[in-house]
Amino acid sequence: MQLTSIEGTQCRPAETADHDLAIAERLAAASQGDVSALFDLGVAYST
Repeated sequence: MQLTSIEGTQCRPAETADHDLAIAERLAAASQGDVSALFDLGVAYST
């Protein structure tokens, strides 16, 4: 087993606009009773 360091200089910020839109769509669907949207929101919240 070999230790591999994580280089912080190779990090890039996530594209939040796409993620924000996905969350907004799931919130809208969940407000109308879509159970799978509730699951998706739970997964997004826990990660």
